[in-house]
Amino acid sequence: AATDAETEGERRVLLDVLQATEWNFTRAAARLGLPRNTLRYRAERLGLAPEGQPERRRGGRPPATPRLAEPMTVLAPGETTRDTRRVTLLYARLTPGWETTRAIEESAAKVRSFGGRIEETSPDALLATFGLEPDEDAPRRAAYAALAVRTLAARARREAGEVPAVSVALHTEFLSVTRGRGVVQVDAGARGQAQHALVSLLAVAPPGAVVATAAAARFLARRFDLAPLEATGAAAGACRVVRNAEPGRTRFVGRDRELRLLRECFGLAQTGRGQVVMIVGEPGIGKSRLLHEFRRQLGRSATWVEGQALSFGRAMPFHPVIDMLRRVCRIDDADPEPVIVGKVERAVRRLGADDDATLAFVRYLLSVDPGDPAVGTMDPRQRHAAIVDATHRLLELGAELRPHVVVLEDLHWCDPATEDWIGRLADRIADKRALLVMTYRPGYRPGLGSGGFHTALALSTLSGEESLQVAGELLGVAELPPALQRLVLDKAEGNPFFIEELVRSLGEQGVVRREGDQVLLATGLDQVTVPDTVEDVILDRTHRLDEPLKHVLEVASVIGRVVPFALLRAVTGRPEAALTADLGRLQAAEFLYETRRFPEVEHTFKHALTQDVAYGRVKPDERRALHGRIVAAIEDLYRDRLDEHVERLAYHAMRGELWAPAVRYARRAGAKAFDRSANREAAASFEDALAALSRLPGNPDTLAEAIDIRLAARSVLLQLAELPRIERYLREAQALATALGDRRRLAWVWTYTSIAHLFAGDPGQARAVGERALALAEEVGDLGLRASAR
Repeated sequence: AATDAETEGERRVLLDVLQATEWNFTRAAARLGLPRNTLRYRAERLGLAPEGQPERRRGGRPPATPRLAEPMTVLAPGETTRDTRRVTLLYARLTPGWETTRAIEESAAKVRSFGGRIEETSPDALLATFGLEPDEDAPRRAAYAALAVRTLAARARREAGEVPAVSVALHTEFLSVTRGRGVVQVDAGARGQAQHALVSLLAVAPPGAVVATAAAARFLARRFDLAPLEATGAAAGACRVVRNAEPGRTRFVGRDRELRLLRECFGLAQTGRGQVVMIVGEPGIGKSRLLHEFRRQLGRSATWVEGQALSFGRAMPFHPVIDMLRRVCRIDDADPEPVIVGKVERAVRRLGADDDATLAFVRYLLSVDPGDPAVGTMDPRQRHAAIVDATHRLLELGAELRPHVVVLEDLHWCDPATEDWIGRLADRIADKRALLVMTYRPGYRPGLGSGGFHTALALSTLSGEESLQVAGELLGVAELPPALQRLVLDKAEGNPFFIEELVRSLGEQGVVRREGDQVLLATGLDQVTVPDTVEDVILDRTHRLDEPLKHVLEVASVIGRVVPFALLRAVTGRPEAALTADLGRLQAAEFLYETRRFPEVEHTFKHALTQDVAYGRVKPDERRALHGRIVAAIEDLYRDRLDEHVERLAYHAMRGELWAPAVRYARRAGAKAFDRSANREAAASFEDALAALSRLPGNPDTLAEAIDIRLAARSVLLQLAELPRIERYLREAQALATALGDRRRLAWVWTYTSIAHLFAGDPGQARAVGERALALAEEVGDLGLRASAR
């Protein structure tokens, strides 16, 4: 419990901040990291008032009772229900040296971002609770928050030098709570006893450590690396929480032949005979799971680098390669440009690339200053080739140091520039210590040449025995009841994802339950509506979500496979703590999983099919409106670096039927792709721009833009030698320029038409049209046009 001295300390802190802000409760609350009503409540409880006004009588509960930082809800005796709930408490002690107001504010905000409730603060400490809301993984969230607070302190030390460390303690136990009117409050006495355990634990913990009592550590072992803490008495069995760890997975079943083939290919690559493996399989068949197991078996015998294609990435040149480079260089989205440049330079130099050209092209690819102005002005085709050579050289240098496994997933969403990158890498990998592995769905075929070092691997469904092993592993038993066996075999059809979703769905419906080493059926399977497809499984699960969770899931599906927390929050309008709790429940239901925690939380749909089904569930009008809100949110969140997001903006603007922004962003995406010599992506973007423009009212401005887009697309198509499309675009542009009466644009159209005739092998027609273009150029008096027409 809080002492009188602690209460007086709290009073001094609040008074100092209120006086510094001239008793502006809004500014003071922001500085303290408290809700304004909470600050007013505390000021009244402590008898604080501006000079010239009588001090308010100190009232409320006795000082020994810790105070809630959230507004207190007063419940009448008849409105309350007594209960017990498993709660995790987080106690952070900020040792002297920090600017405490800033430290408390930042730490409290970070705790709230993981769903914690701030129960009380003092000048050098805060207490928070996790788990008062149902269905939350309270211990894990508390541990993430604790590591986040520790990261804040580490950053402060880097920025300010001698800043003492922050120590954080975690404890989990059942506490008495009071529920009523949707409010859950921990009883003060129970919270005080738990807080005493935390204070005792910190007394024996190393400075700057995150420590957990034995009770909390039991819930963290699967998700975090834990180290024993030498302690006795009440702290016996406590552990240090070192870092988060890879989530546990079910036991790998089957795929012995596929794993053996991958190991054989890697064995050849180790000896300098590079290999290419192409893994194809339907959604949910286990391509990523196979690679996870392969990586686990390789251990430290290879360096593993990976990138992933995105469903909206067809118009984003090199985006899987960029993803791979960002992972290798450990670049975070929040990193400013100087930090990115430093990380890239260290990574490149570490591999032994001592030429500035390689570094310049890698920096250009990552959208930061290349450090060499010539890179930005060189011919796009030459720059494209130089980017490919530079990134390939880095991989080759890395492979000289250690065998490399290069993984590129979901290539059915790959952009043409990356396809070219992969094709060239495959052509030069034969004498390198590298294994290139690609995954994609049926219907896609990578444009690779044939070679004795290329291996195609098609994943088939699991056998009946393997399917039952997967289901049994999920339920934790060796054998399933015969009726359940038949259901798994008939409905899941050997697809591991189908099996996993089916079994989880049955468990959530209460159809099956485990007793000891057996699974019992709570009801007859013939009376249960079992989904016939994975879509039905996912829909059946989403229907059981409450409305707020359904809305969050649907918004996330419209955003894309990868869901940045900041973007999701902006589109849903949900408060940070509420949205964090929503995502926690969706993670618990295994719709999403957390893929990034710092510096920004990021989630990914567990399976692409989950996103597809959730997206299809959104009504067309609602889906269109959501795409539009996503455009607005991206424009607001990334207003200073929209060029990095023009492809995503074009994607959402098109589907949101925001035709004017769609034209603008698709044109910019096309120009960006052309600048990188990613001509097929550029052509697709210009096609989108024309499609969007056709939906706008016809007027002189839109007619002029329609001509300009076609002329820009003509330059791209010329690189692709697509003469029929060029001729069609030029005929359309000529008709538009004639209707518009724009003689300057008409002269440009004739100039390009003359060139097209020349490429088509018709010099006579080329000359005739060229002369008309030159005459018109003379008439309008455009020197640049005259020079081109000649």
